[in-house]
Amino acid sequence: MIKIVTNLNNDEVINLNNNFVACIGFFDGLHKVHWKLFMKAKRIAKKNNLGFLILTFSNKITNFITGKDYVLYNNKIRYKLFKEKCNPDLLVEINVNKKTISKSKEDFCNFLINKLNVKKVVIGEDFRFGNNKSGNVNDLIYFLGMGNVKIFKREEKISTSNAKMLLQDGNIRKVNKLLKYKYLIIIKKNINNEFSIISTNIVLKDGYYKLLINNKKYVAKITNNLIIFKETDLAVFFSFFKYNLL
Repeated sequence: MIKIVTNLNNDEVINLNNNFVACIGFFDGLHKVHWKLFMKAKRIAKKNNLGFLILTFSNKITNFITGKDYVLYNNKIRYKLFKEKCNPDLLVEINVNKKTISKSKEDFCNFLINKLNVKKVVIGEDFRFGNNKSGNVNDLIYFLGMGNVKIFKREEKISTSNAKMLLQDGNIRKVNKLLKYKYLIIIKKNINNEFSIISTNIVLKDGYYKLLINNKKYVAKITNNLIIFKETDLAVFFSFFKYNLL
């Protein structure tokens, strides 16, 4: 997987030797519907001899505007999952700042076509883009053509918002079912045999949780996103580690 970062500038030089089908979105949480989009895009890419591209953002735009950091995953895990689960030929990250979020919908579409060689897109029906979210699926159809825009309907029961609420409630089994894989966390070692969850600012409900580490199950107490292990378990841990919540 090749990754490039863009500021959506017309003078950027991006040398690509292929045309692409693109999935576009922030994809926080990477749940079942997201995987459907990715797999559909991969099939279209194979059928039409195109590359598969994921176009995402360095930050959720609403979080950037409000100054909040309310995501299910940080970018380290998000990009790890992109690579391991669907392995796109190209990952393009739009650097979210005042200039990029002010780009017009026309600028956005022209960048897709002229800079990223995008010929087809696979998107959710509620996707919005451009200054003040002025662009929608109809604009993509106008620029790319009706037959080149595949639209997925929103499934109300399967959303990142639902996953966040379930996580706050400590309902990890339902989170895993919604995501279609075990929820990942990254933790950092503190003092007094405590570890902090650093991959999300969402605070899990206090309680005891099962964690899967190197295919071995452990039980730990989580309080305000601080994890306390039994002293007998600490020998297997390092300062940084990725875990699955069961």
